Order: sequence, then structure tokens, then C-alpha cells
Amino acid sequence: MVKSKIHTGAAGDGVQSGSGTAEIKQLFNRFLELEEPFFQRDIGGFRYWHYIRFHVFTDMLFQLKWITYTDVRKHTPVFKLIGLALSLLKNSMLHSVMSDRTRSPLLFLQTSHSVVHRGQRINPFTTLLRQSLTGKATVWETPMRWSHAPLSDRENLYFLDALHLWSFVRELLQPSPGALIREEIRFLNGLFQDLGIRLPEQRLRFLIRRVIRLKKSFSGPVRRMLKRKGVKVIILVNHYDPVKMVVTEVARTMGIHVVGLQHGSMGRYNIGYNFADVGPLPTLPDEIWTFGPFWTTTARIGQTGLRLLAMGSPYVEERVKDTVRTADTPKTTVLIISQWTLASDFERTALDLARDLDRDRYRIVYKLHPGEWQIWRATYSEAFLTAGITVVEDGDLYQLFSEADVIIGVYSTALIESLHFGKQLILLNRYGIHFFEELIQSGRVMPAENGRDIVEFIRNTDLSERRVYETDTFWTSGSLALMTSRLDLLLGTAEEKQV
Repeated sequence: MVKSKIHTGAAGDGVQSGSGTAEIKQLFNRFLELEEPFFQRDIGGFRYWHYIRFHVFTDMLFQLKWITYTDVRKHTPVFKLIGLALSLLKNSMLHSVMSDRTRSPLLFLQTSHSVVHRGQRINPFTTLLRQSLTGKATVWETPMRWSHAPLSDRENLYFLDALHLWSFVRELLQPSPGALIREEIRFLNGLFQDLGIRLPEQRLRFLIRRVIRLKKSFSGPVRRMLKRKGVKVIILVNHYDPVKMVVTEVARTMGIHVVGLQHGSMGRYNIGYNFADVGPLPTLPDEIWTFGPFWTTTARIGQTGLRLLAMGSPYVEERVKDTVRTADTPKTTVLIISQWTLASDFERTALDLARDLDRDRYRIVYKLHPGEWQIWRATYSEAFLTAGITVVEDGDLYQLFSEADVIIGVYSTALIESLHFGKQLILLNRYGIHFFEELIQSGRVMPAENGRDIVEFIRNTDLSERRVYETDTFWTSGSLALMTSRLDLLLGTAEEKQV
């Protein structure tokens, strides 16, 4: 873990270059070096590495115990698992992409996600942009854990579940080439010995077989559907999702321009947004629209040849404008933004605060990560459940920001959204804090080792004073105008190519 105590040092101070931070950076950079030859490896002509690298790197972090993992299936009742299977079958027949006959030059490709905005259920990444357009656009949606969140506007919305189902059937009919996969596993683990890590063969086999299955099952149908629809531009969320990679690779061979929307914190150490000098990759978008200039300069994905354009976020811009700042309350509110990969660390921190802070003066609010909503009552301890902590599942995050006096997290993008509200931000020193190294070095955001350090800081700090952050660095304003103008240009250029 990162070894530095909480402090209020001058600008330029921050996370010390102790063994934790240095070790994390060294592993990350060494991984980028070692993986360079992997991009040329293929199985039957299919270059698979980019499809699995995110999961392989994440598995390494699990193995090193820098992050944790909770198997959702183990904590999901059997009747709910059966319900998810039935949901997959239903969504494969209703609203299936196979029934999409809409002619549309613009396609949104999103992962299921919804939030409440002005009384409507929307996708925070795509809905506001789509609704601002005058022309017709189609939405294809991949499920989140085999289900789809409710959306108020379902016009021209189609689900990709049928292709997932077909990929399972195809694997039964045409199994993946076992001998070639075993050879690749030996090659991968041979190179990763330099990191002192050996990944389980069963896990690597699963990852490789899955992406081979997706590639074989999705490529043909996707090509035919894109051609039938007359798609010229695709806007996608989460470009490092293997399904999105298949669509991207197929689309780019057809001359379709692919735009990726920033998804998460794309600093120098997010594996989804950083590469060594590997050259252009057909599985990456042509360009990525970032939240602001900070992100375009920190990530090392631009050296692959794609463009990075600071375009902002329509959803964040509207939410900041709409959220009513709450009046001061008798109790000081401490808001913890959990992440499922670090849930045990956040739980311990919350328990430290609940034990050591006077409940008559302080209120602790614990915002769960969406990945925890279904299982948190089974995975969190009895001590946590009975500690008097206010636990929030699908709540209004921006209202929570407004009500909070101090906000605690690690590397969630929500923390950067919260800067608009001028609250004291504390980052727990765990894996991912280095994503925001520049912000810590400014002296305005404080790192902390554990809950006891946070308690000491809270007791000795005036939290009523509004903090001033340079939010324009992280969030470009006028996002809708920038995006629609860029889309007009892209669609016009695509039209010219067709003539």
C-alpha cells in the first residue's frame, strides 16, 4: 500500500515516493514494456491480446492483494440467478439487435447504466447528447450482469443479449482450439515471470476462449447490421470492453468512424488508457472525447495514433447546475465513496470513523458502488451493518456531494465530479490513489493511510471553509455544443466519403 500519512503540506507535497507508490508505478510501466510483443501474437489469425489485457492486469492486482474481489454469483440467491438467465432469454427475443431495421448514420453503443435526472431515468454518458440531436440515432446496449437498467427513453434501443447467447451456443458446437491456447498460455506466463507472477492457466484459458468466442460470434452479424443500417459514426462507452472491441474492429474495417467517450479516471496508470509504443491498434476508437484537458495530457493512449479531444460531459454539467446547495446542518457529514475492488478497506475506514467520531456531532454516509448493490448485505460485516452508518445504494450522488462536509474515496471519477462543490477531499492510500497524483501534489487534496488518520484530520480542521479547485482543468464546459459540432463535422465527412 502507499505509505504516507495525512498532512496539510504546501503545494508540491503529496504522496511520498515510498515503496508502495514506487512499486505500483514500476509494475505498471514494466507491464507495458513486457506486453509489447503480445500484440503481435495470434490464434488462427486472431490477435487476441488487446481483448484480454485489461482483465489480465486486473488479475495481477488481485494476486498481489492490491485490490480485492467479491464473486457476485456466490452471494446471489439461486432464484435470482435463474431470473437473470430468463432475463437473458427474454432480452434475446425482445428488443434484440437482430430485429433492428432502423436506417441511421449514427449509432450509440453503451453499457447498461441509468441514473435519475430531472425525473427521468437516463444513461449518464449518452442520453443527453442523443436527445440534443435533430437526426435519428440508434442505441445498442450490452447488459450489466445480464440485466438492463430501466430507461425512460427507449426509442430505437436494442439489446445485444442475443449475440451473447449465440456465442455460448457456438462454443458448444465449435470448441476453441485447445492446443493453440495452451501454447499461448505458456508464452504469456513465461514473460510474466519477470514480474514474479504466474497467472492460473484455467483463468487465462477462460479469458482467451471467451474472446475467441465473441470474435467469431459477433463479427459477421455486426458487419451485416452496420451495413444494413448505413452507419457512418459510432459513439461508444467503455472501449476496453471486449464486445466494444469487436464492434470497433469490424466498424473501422468498413470505414466507419468510431468515437470513444471517456469512461472512468484515465490517468497515467489506468491500464485501459495507457500503452507503450505499440503503434496503431484496430481495436481502439479513432478518437476519444475526454472530460477535460487534464485527461488528454496524462494518459498515454494518444501515442497509438488516436486523437484525444477535451469535450466535457453534458450530464455532469447539467447536474452541477441543477443541484441545490443545501444549508448547513447541525451535524458534520462525512461521505465515503466506496469502490467494489477496495470494499474491505472502505469498510474498515467507515468502522474507524463510526467508532471514534462523536455521533451527536458527525454523520457518516456510505455510498455503495453499483457493483455492490445486489450483495452488500451479505458481504459486509455485522459490525458494519449495526454501526449506525447511513448506507446509500442508488441515491442522488450530487445531492450527497452538496450535503457532505468532507468526501473520502480513492480513484472513483465521482471524486473529480465532487470538486465542483468545493468540499474537502481525502484520498485513502490504496491502489489507485496514484491516478490522481497531480491533484494531490497541488496540496488541496489530502492522502490518508487509514480511518484513524482521517478522524484526527477532521477533528483539527475547519471543514466549513469552501475549497477552491481548478475544475475547468478536469471538466470542459459547453460540452453539448462541442459534441454536436464535432458530430456534424464527422457525419458530413462520412457523407462526402460515400459520394
